[in-house]
Amino acid sequence: MAFLASSFVVFLVQERTNKAKHVQFVSGVDPLSYWDSAYTWDLLNFLLPSLSILILVAAFEVPAYTGPRLGYLFLLLMLYGWAIIPLMYLFSFVFRTASTAFVVLTIFNIITGLATLLTVFILSIPGLDVLDVANALKWAFLVLPNYCLGQGIGDMFNNYNALDFFDKAVKMCLAIYPDRKFCEKYIRKKPAMSWSFRRITWPGTIPVLAAT
Repeated sequence: MAFLASSFVVFLVQERTNKAKHVQFVSGVDPLSYWDSAYTWDLLNFLLPSLSILILVAAFEVPAYTGPRLGYLFLLLMLYGWAIIPLMYLFSFVFRTASTAFVVLTIFNIITGLATLLTVFILSIPGLDVLDVANALKWAFLVLPNYCLGQGIGDMFNNYNALDFFDKAVKMCLAIYPDRKFCEKYIRKKPAMSWSFRRITWPGTIPVLAAT
């Protein structure tokens, strides 16, 4: 998605540097109409890759993103496009060469998407004792669309795993005590269903970190 988002600045930088944009404004084109038409066209162009992603996810039957969650994924992708395109428009004024703009903004999108997620994930490890910093960065990074996209996809995956674990635990409970309301209430009170990190240590192995 970093390459796709960066591609939206190429045409804008070219229009500004070769004075095509200036000619349109001199000819009477309203600035609002200019940017609105560009934004609408880019959103339509963003829609096609998003649909391609949905088709691939559905074709490979990725459990965490199929079924009703496929619609959530589509909404997440479109909200990402709705946010990242204006941000790329803003950065387009910084560059005079379209190729330079594309390369620099691609690197920017990769860093703000990958590095921020890794930073939050690493700082969230309980052993580092900097969970407050991680929580603060989670809020600070919400201004970055690339971080929001990655975090949203990760949250969808974690939520699916938590619900899947909950359903399996309820089924195991029902095999012993056939009262669904009791089983659901009982399992929700178990520490394993809390939204926090816990350490699991198996005899003779290295402790590993598991998110529940």
